[in-house]
Amino acid sequence: DWTNFVPDTNAYAEGIAPAIPASVNNVASNMTVNVYPNPAKNMTTVSVDLKESSDVTLTITDINGNEILTQNQKMKVGPNQINIDTQTIANGLYLLKLNGEHFTNVTKLSVIH
Repeated sequence: DWTNFVPDTNAYAEGIAPAIPASVNNVASNMTVNVYPNPAKNMTTVSVDLKESSDVTLTITDINGNEILTQNQKMKVGPNQINIDTQTIANGLYLLKLNGEHFTNVTKLSVIH
């Protein structure tokens, strides 16, 4: 029962780093990302709005860290879209990572056929 859980706030002072969150969204304020539909059936769209142009690598990995898809794209200032065919991706939960020159974004992607 976790209802009375109190985190140990002294752990960091003792040299133990606090837990790192499982997902990181919008690490840099120079971008916004939307993934839709999510869950995806046959296709999903990644919408990225950038405040500066960037070479971007999109990577989809399964929960075991196996790379499912990698795609490189030059993105311009403003709205950009990447359409991803998910028909050949098995049902499951994935991490969709966007790596740019000055940002990283990780979003959960669910595929359900």
